[in-house]
Amino acid sequence: YERAWITTVTWRERRLEVATDAVDAGGTVRCLDQGRGWGVASIADGDDLAARLSVAHELSRATRPDAPVALAPVPVREGHDAPDLGGDVRAVPLDEKRRLVEGLNSEMLGFDRRIVDTRLAYRDVVAEHWYANSEGTRMHGVRPDVQLAALAMARDGGTVERALASFGASAGWLAAQGHEERFRSAARQAVSLLGAQPVRSGTYPVLLDPRLAAALAHEAVGHLCEADG
Repeated sequence: YERAWITTVTWRERRLEVATDAVDAGGTVRCLDQGRGWGVASIADGDDLAARLSVAHELSRATRPDAPVALAPVPVREGHDAPDLGGDVRAVPLDEKRRLVEGLNSEMLGFDRRIVDTRLAYRDVVAEHWYANSEGTRMHGVRPDVQLAALAMARDGGTVERALASFGASAGWLAAQGHEERFRSAARQAVSLLGAQPVRSGTYPVLLDPRLAAALAHEAVGHLCEADG
C-alpha cells in the first residue's frame, strides 16, 4: 500500500500558473491459494481491505496452472525505514512554497532586461509504503523527494536563446533553500548565448560521457530501429 503527498507549483514570467496539493493512495492485494495461481485485486483509498482480499482469494481459486505455484522460503522480517526528511514538506504551507518559486523566478527575471520569459517549477513528494504478508513480514518506508527546474529565455532583436537550471534530491524542504545563484546562472547563460558565434558546419571530434553515450545512441537510432509506432 502506498500513500503519496504531492505539491506542484509553477510560475511563468510574472504570473502563477499552478499551485496544488494532492494526496494519492492505493495498493495491491495478491493471494496464492494452495499453489493454484495468483489472484490480484487493487485497493483504492478507503476500500475495505477484507473485501478486496476476498476478491483476490476467489480469483486465485479460479486459476488452474499446469503445475502448482510454490514460493521460495523467505525469512520473516520487520523493518521501518524513515530517513531524516530535512524539514518535512507536508508541514510547509502551500503559500510558503509559492513564495519560494516566485522569489527564484524573480532572480531570473531581474538579472537582465533581455530576459523576456521564464518558467520555474517546484515539485515535492513524500511517499509512504507499507508491505505485509501472511507469514508475518511487516515493512514500512518513507521516501521524500524535492525538485526545482527552470528555463530562462533571452532576446536581443531577432536572436532568442534559452538556458536551463535544475535541482533534485531525496530530501525535504531544507534542501530546496539557497538556490538563488543556481537560477541566476540560467539567466546569465541565456544572455551570454546571445553573443555566441554560430557553429560552422563540418566534422568535429566529440567527447561523450560514457554513462550517457548509450542513451544518446538509443534515442537517436534505437527508437527508429524498434519501429514500434
